[in-house]
Amino acid sequence: MRSRPRWLILTLLLVAAPLWTENLSISHIRYPGRLLFSKGCIYISVNAIADQMDMKLLRGGFGYWAGYSPPDELPSVPRGQVMVGNIVVPMIKPLDSKEYFVSAEAFCVGLGGKAEWNASGDLSLLRPQRPQPKQRPVELPEVSSPKIPVAATSKNPEDFFVTQYKSAANPDGNQTNGNCGPTTLAMLALAYHTLPAGIQASNRQGLILWCREIMTGNSLDQEAGSNLIQMRKAAFELGLRSQWVDDLDDLDWELRKGRLVAVSGDVNKIGFKVDGNGGHALLAIEKHPDYYVINDPGGFYRTAGSHMSVPQMRQFFRLGASFQRWPLSTSDQTRRGPSTNPTHSLLRSSCESGAPEIALPGLFNSVVAGIEFRR
Repeated sequence: MRSRPRWLILTLLLVAAPLWTENLSISHIRYPGRLLFSKGCIYISVNAIADQMDMKLLRGGFGYWAGYSPPDELPSVPRGQVMVGNIVVPMIKPLDSKEYFVSAEAFCVGLGGKAEWNASGDLSLLRPQRPQPKQRPVELPEVSSPKIPVAATSKNPEDFFVTQYKSAANPDGNQTNGNCGPTTLAMLALAYHTLPAGIQASNRQGLILWCREIMTGNSLDQEAGSNLIQMRKAAFELGLRSQWVDDLDDLDWELRKGRLVAVSGDVNKIGFKVDGNGGHALLAIEKHPDYYVINDPGGFYRTAGSHMSVPQMRQFFRLGASFQRWPLSTSDQTRRGPSTNPTHSLLRSSCESGAPEIALPGLFNSVVAGIEFRR
């Protein structure tokens, strides 16, 4: 057999070098997690690199969007791809994993960062500079402007506490569903007294299903995920205005103004070990020096007005949206008629007549602004 020329062997070694490296550093810190190697590229979990770079990873269409400040309307990204900056990067999904992996170099460069290979084939990523915090607006005294939003009608968490499972706070609920997102919206509707026409405050499960139907586009499939984008759009139907809450500084600011904030996050990061991504939604009500007052629809914190410590919220938090009610005209308040869905009518009848619990289909599975709540 003829031996290969020395220059060819050297070329092959240089080209293949990145395939054999086990070292990836992000902002000078070595990444200890799983890496994949393919065609000269290092692939890393898309969730992990977003977390390491301290940015948001949100569902956009069938794919994902990554960045620091999400737009109000996320782009529709094809399945198996992630939009970083102005480019779309393909992802891969190993057979032995439920996670998507993305080229670490392409992800970093797409966001405006730097990626450098050294002679040993190690890859070093330097994330882009995080945007400066938003300058807080100077707000006028409440008595001076007719456009000041209306604060939550009640700040007593028990008045608008609802669970996604069967309990005293939702007698017609079931034990296996993914309604944390719709239930959080239901609590907002109760707190701001913006119930849809035809739904009574006592009909908690009917209200949850109305919220799910509006959030997911007339679907009552309780196995389908939901997210903060859907929640914001559905809240508009209730006369609520909303805005993104990007971090804990934003969260504290909105709570100080008396606004309620829907928070999405990962319960796996605060000690509740669950299958999947741990995505969950809950309602933040007040901030105290050492803790937040929350209503958790999913039972991880089982009572109205539970306390979540500041470190726990910091670990849990992915993204939030604050909600407020503006004074509306009569036509605005009644623009949405009674639900025509027969399930809502059936639940309404059962609540009024004291009929036994109605078994609803579903699995523990709800989505966040595109990140999925799945608890």
